[in-house]
Amino acid sequence: MSTPPGGPGPYGNSPSPGGPYGPPLATGHPAYGPSPHAPGPHAGGPAAPGPYAPGPHGTAPYAPGPAGQGAAQAPRGGGWVPTGVTPPPNKAQPGVGERQFTAAPRRSRTGLAAQYVLQYVYIPLWATIAVTLLLAVIAIDIFAEANLGLSGAVFDFTKTGISWRRLRAEWTGRPDLWAPFTAERFAELFPKAEKNSGWEPAKLPPSGVRRAVCELPVRHYRGLDSAAIEQLAGARGWAVDWEATKDPRGDLHLFRLLPPPPLTGVPDPYGPAPRRGEPWGPLPRRLAVPLLTFVFVPRLRALELRGSADAYAAHLRAHLPRVFAAETKRNPRHDYLAEDGVIMRRVKVPSWHFRGAGAHAVLRAAAELGWQLDPAFPPRPQGPIHLCRPDSAAPRKEA
Repeated sequence: MSTPPGGPGPYGNSPSPGGPYGPPLATGHPAYGPSPHAPGPHAGGPAAPGPYAPGPHGTAPYAPGPAGQGAAQAPRGGGWVPTGVTPPPNKAQPGVGERQFTAAPRRSRTGLAAQYVLQYVYIPLWATIAVTLLLAVIAIDIFAEANLGLSGAVFDFTKTGISWRRLRAEWTGRPDLWAPFTAERFAELFPKAEKNSGWEPAKLPPSGVRRAVCELPVRHYRGLDSAAIEQLAGARGWAVDWEATKDPRGDLHLFRLLPPPPLTGVPDPYGPAPRRGEPWGPLPRRLAVPLLTFVFVPRLRALELRGSADAYAAHLRAHLPRVFAAETKRNPRHDYLAEDGVIMRRVKVPSWHFRGAGAHAVLRAAAELGWQLDPAFPPRPQGPIHLCRPDSAAPRKEA
């Protein structure tokens, strides 16, 4: 980042006529002689007085002092830095809280060539070992009644491959090759993140504005700096999350704020109930599924086999109060995102609780208890139905 001429330097130095890296002040140094920008002994005027005695060449030596007093600059390539002055870095270095970074160093071409050639050997071998371990764990769990798990890192061989297009970008390090490669990765990554991330109730504010997030490994943007990344992401409505990005040389965190979806076609909870086959009405009847799963949830499967809308409505009026009471008992200061001292209580009702009566029956039973359809989620009459009710962020005092 440059500093305008005459302005304060990035390290607290006093302004100089040529900027922080412009001509030095009118002083000299015993090792380098008089400064070329200062009036010397033959310039028609006496040297400026100072608290230090003249040096061997008739000029005042450099006096180390605080950074705010200015400092003489060494000749180009001299490698000398005055005492007490921190040298400026050659280029921006990534770090916590920084909002810009330079492109990562280009990888070794020897390593790239070895990875590209050997991946056709180690990836099949790795995959074979991973599948063998998975089958062994399944067999042990079944026959030895053990409870073993397999780490997800066993299947990370999918992340070690390198395509020909990425190899070209890594090989040259040219930004004009990295930009389309990263843009293509964004085109695949962003739609999935917008669909799947940010739905956790603890991360949804009462306004329903959802924060979709994703991570981009450095292997997908190595040759681009922060300005290029922000331009590519901004074209799709995304931005870099600088607070979450601890090291730009590792994973880059991005986010996008999405407004709540429009609630179109939602019926009045107290209006007439839709008929079977209509939106928000009873779902199609099933026979095989309730019979095969009857032993697991006999009460709900009996309701489905019976197919009575009134029986489902009575079940909802008995089930929803218990769900709402359990949600209301939760501490409002835990797992909630408050806005202006208000949180949003949220519950989810799966379709097996209203299949024979329809989603409209859920809206009516919830409205009778002061709950409504959650505007943060897209309305899905096939379920699950998301319900909500605003509440105070302050915990209730027990009587």
